[in-house]
Amino acid sequence: MLILIFFVKSASAQMVDGSIAPDFTFIDINGQPQHLYSYLNSNKFVLLEISTTWCNPCWVMHDSFHFLNHVYDAYDMPGDQTGKVLFLEADPSTGLTDLQGTGSSTLGDWITGTNYSIMNPDSIPQVGETSLATFGASYPVFGMPQLLLICPNKKVWRDTLNSENKINPWPPALSTVQWLANTKCNLPSAVDDWEATNPLNLYVNTTRNEVNLLFSLSKNTDINIKFLNCYGQTVKTISMMNLMPGDHSSNMNISDLANGIYFLQLSTSANRTITKKIMIVR
Repeated sequence: MLILIFFVKSASAQMVDGSIAPDFTFIDINGQPQHLYSYLNSNKFVLLEISTTWCNPCWVMHDSFHFLNHVYDAYDMPGDQTGKVLFLEADPSTGLTDLQGTGSSTLGDWITGTNYSIMNPDSIPQVGETSLATFGASYPVFGMPQLLLICPNKKVWRDTLNSENKINPWPPALSTVQWLANTKCNLPSAVDDWEATNPLNLYVNTTRNEVNLLFSLSKNTDINIKFLNCYGQTVKTISMMNLMPGDHSSNMNISDLANGIYFLQLSTSANRTITKKIMIVR
């Protein structure tokens, strides 16, 4: 199939995180044009999934985990409207019947219950559409599903905390998109970058007795985390040694902490300290 040629020949030149995303326009299955830069210029981020109807990991993420539906509900029209969710069926040989689940190259019904925009371009583009060949040259990716977050500043980021390559945990978590949108769309974001404006995100899940900490590093460093009570006393310490550059996610158990207000204090080996207030209520 053309789709295999399109992706495999570009495998050595994947999309570089932080590069500028080229513009594209595709007509969705409802006849509406989906123009990337129109959303970015409206200060919305775009989450783009590149999939095919016959891709098994794509179907698992769609049918079992409903990942894009959750992102749509949180950030698109039903949510805070800070983002736009787009789904690109990238095999030009598939048709509407495949998306409906009745064709010969499909694993099920991709349309029923889906509210986000589905784009299914043919090999010959409609008037005003970007051709798949042009898109493939501009967005060299390998493997599906491919998840790309494109910020209003037109920089593109692949999912790197919970990736399409099945790095555990999988499928991608909603917190990944939230972290990417909060940090990558407001660069710089590394906790060891002294000019970072939003370097640290954390989510308290008291039903699971854990704090999920999300951060990025620009170089190798040690991380020391302290939990301080309201009197400034250290009640819990966690150390992570020699972390590599890149994105990091850490789930920390807080079952030993009583209800109340705490301050999570993260320090790097370069003596940068970031403090966040958390409240534990069970």
